[in-house]
Amino acid sequence: MMRPWRSASTAEQMPRCRALYVQLVEHHREIYADPSIGRDDPASGFDEYLTLSERVISWVAVDDGSVVGLAGLLWEGSESTTEPVIVDCSHRRNGIGRRLVETAIEESRRRATDVDIKPVRANASAIGAFHRIDLRTLGYLQLFISLDRDESHLERGLEVHGRPFKC
Repeated sequence: MMRPWRSASTAEQMPRCRALYVQLVEHHREIYADPSIGRDDPASGFDEYLTLSERVISWVAVDDGSVVGLAGLLWEGSESTTEPVIVDCSHRRNGIGRRLVETAIEESRRRATDVDIKPVRANASAIGAFHRIDLRTLGYLQLFISLDRDESHLERGLEVHGRPFKC
């Protein structure tokens, strides 16, 4: 079941939402082999998310009375961004993330001309899930080089205009 909320007034859900956000940060730390992601207090990123002026609505997925998923919608001009999309690791591959994203897209149809989702480059499972939901158009690329860690373990992951890139 999806339950929308627009503010932090659902105090009983906040600890579980913070815990989900921490799961996301820990997953990013793992896939990038970088324990500094999310700083010393990964939950603070969730608190920062709640204060974003662009955030217009968030949804939680509830299973048996417990929050097992979270998605939000950010608005800027005529574009919306679905951010974050998090499903508890014990509930993944059950369609919860799909329903959260589809809910965000449906809400966006009322006000936006475009919807974007920005998974991190190394999150192959998220990219695959979004691809299965027909999010298949690349809107922009962000290219970078890490100056403080070895990227030799990264493999070729994407070709754009005939040029290979690592993920």
